Amino acid sequence: MDDDDFLKSEPPVDPHDTRPAGRARQRVAQRRREQASKRGQEPVRRRGLEQLAPAGKFRLPDFRVPRNQIYLGYVLGAVFFIAVIVFVLGRLRNDSPERPPNAIWIGTEWTYETHDDAAVEQLVSDLRERKIGTVYAWVSWLQPDETWRGVDNFDKVSAFAEQFKRLYPESELLGWISLPVDDGEGYRLDQTDVQDKVVQFSQTTVEEFKFDGVFLNIEPVWNGDDNFLSLVRQVRAALPEGTLIGAAIPPDWSPLNADIPVPPLIVPGTIWEDSY
Repeated sequence: MDDDDFLKSEPPVDPHDTRPAGRARQRVAQRRREQASKRGQEPVRRRGLEQLAPAGKFRLPDFRVPRNQIYLGYVLGAVFFIAVIVFVLGRLRNDSPERPPNAIWIGTEWTYETHDDAAVEQLVSDLRERKIGTVYAWVSWLQPDETWRGVDNFDKVSAFAEQFKRLYPESELLGWISLPVDDGEGYRLDQTDVQDKVVQFSQTTVEEFKFDGVFLNIEPVWNGDDNFLSLVRQVRAALPEGTLIGAAIPPDWSPLNADIPVPPLIVPGTIWEDSY
C-alpha cells in the first residue's frame, strides 16, 4: 500500500470498543432525521429509543373529567336513588284500604244534626266492625209542591259529608234522594219539570254537598216504566264521569193468595223482569 492509499483508508474498528462514535454517529443520526422529515415522518421517542411514525397516525384523544364533575355525578346519583325509594314507599303507603262489602242507610239523626268528631269516629268504628263500607245518607225528598224538604238543614248535610269522608276516607258515601211518584194528585214521574228538579238536585248533592254519588229512591216504579229509565239516564249524563249512582228496586213482598192488607208501596207489579 502506497502513501495515497493509506491516507484514503479508514482505521480498523475494534469490536470491543464501546466508546461513543462521536461526531460521525451524530451525523448519521442527523441524516436519518432529515430523510424522515422529507418522507413526512417524525421521530417517536419511547423509553429513550427513537422510532419513526407517520405524521397522520390516529391517536385516541385524552379524556380528562374534572374532579368537581365527578363529585357532582355522585351527588346526582344518590339523589336519584333516594327519590326512587321515596316514590316506591309512597305508593305502598298511599294504597287505600279495601272497602268493606256491606251497606247501610242512615237518616236525619246524622245528616240534620251537628256531631263532633268523637261521635262520628264512633259511628265509623261501628261501621268498620260490621264490615260496612257503603253508606246511603239521607238528604231530602221532593214534596208535592215540587220543593225539597229540609232546605234549612242542607248546611248540616254538607258538613256531615265532609266530616264523614275525612274520618272514613275509604268508604262510599251516597246522598239519599227520594221521589214519591204519586203526589196525591196522580202520577208525576212523566213530568219534565219533575225530572229536571231531580237531575239538578243530584248535581247539587255531588258537586256542592260533596257526596261520592247519589242514591235515587223513586217509589214505586212499575215494571217497564220508561220514565224511570229516562230519569236515570239524565242523572248519569249530568254528573261527572265515574260518579256513583244507586237506585232502589222495590220487590213485590206481598204474599200470594193472602187475605191481608197490602201497603200501597208494596204491591204486585213492582217486581221487575230481568229484561227491564
